[in-house]
Amino acid sequence: MKRCVVIPPAIMNVSQNNVHLKRSYNSEDLIYFCLYWDKVATTVSRVIHIGLPFEKELMEAGVLERKSFEHPKIFMPGGVGGGEDQLWSFEKIVKEKLDDDKNDWIIHHLSDEPVYSDNNSLRQNLTRLKITNLLPIPKLSEKNSIIDILEFKERRADELKALHSTLDNVLKKIHSEEIEVLKKVELEHLRIAIQELDKTVVERFKVYKKSDLEVSLDLGPSNILDLGKALINPLNFMDVGTALLSLISISQKYGVTFNYPALKNKLNLEYLASAKSEYII
Repeated sequence: MKRCVVIPPAIMNVSQNNVHLKRSYNSEDLIYFCLYWDKVATTVSRVIHIGLPFEKELMEAGVLERKSFEHPKIFMPGGVGGGEDQLWSFEKIVKEKLDDDKNDWIIHHLSDEPVYSDNNSLRQNLTRLKITNLLPIPKLSEKNSIIDILEFKERRADELKALHSTLDNVLKKIHSEEIEVLKKVELEHLRIAIQELDKTVVERFKVYKKSDLEVSLDLGPSNILDLGKALINPLNFMDVGTALLSLISISQKYGVTFNYPALKNKLNLEYLASAKSEYII
């Protein structure tokens, strides 16, 4: 089962039947969706086309799906407005994705208010939105391109799966709890655990860059004996070189060593910690 998200084609607010397009998505918006979900789906309007950052690259990678729906009034006299067509198309793709039995789709929006109808406003989906909104926003830099980030997600697929399981458990606890204040406490625990990742790195876990190398000497008896034999015959430089190399142990160190409170609360945030160690968030 894939974890997927369906988003409006732009950041917009809806008031009754009026649609206000606030702005198009920026690079960080799209990277946020791509970092935490397997697939991102949205629509393409025939009235107003709104492009997306990295649209070609993400579609070729199979991460982004853009779908067009033909509004029944689009070619009628008077037609439909761009906002009306955007909202209508979004409702169509929302229904299609939420009816998908093979994958888990959630509705996500970055606007102030929901942009979908009451029919799709399930309480648990609104809670899931609050939970996922706590996830750190990734950033592009000279160290990470969009391809690097997609490769990171593929390498850390198990960690991402564990992160989603953690978010599912938080959602389950919130909805199984009858006392409202305790529901808020569960959400606050997650917020604090994620916020802990932004504290001083040394206090929480040790981070090693991929290029960091640890060099040590292996002074075991067998290695010293080999070196002694080689030195007896100094003309054999190959033996001396081999013996010297045998004393040196070079190992590449990378990743993170965990030591922060989230683990005690059974919150698996290893994916976020790994992203931080690779300068993605």
